[in-house]
Amino acid sequence: MPEFITEYFWSCESNRTWQIECGSYIVRYDSLHKFKEYQYDYSCTCPAYKYQKGYCKHILAVKEKRCGWDQFTSGGDPCLVVFGDNKWCCPKCCGPIFSIGHGV
Repeated sequence: MPEFITEYFWSCESNRTWQIECGSYIVRYDSLHKFKEYQYDYSCTCPAYKYQKGYCKHILAVKEKRCGWDQFTSGGDPCLVVFGDNKWCCPKCCGPIFSIGHGV
């Protein structure tokens, strides 16, 4: 059986944690939600999300605003921001990025 090699790729921070206000509620993308413990998914602070299965109207309204860029699946390279402290950022949203290992 072949062995996997771990290669590291960049991923937008919005794949780990992200939130946005939608009306008087907050929609989040992270690992803390009611249905799938330890898996990343959307959650909302509204009563509809708390008491029904699936996504509420707030999640459906804003989920396309989350960047979600990942070098492993989307391709491309991070951008170098040459301002005060030179740092790498997401090429899609210019937000922070992190490195994650994938078995290939």
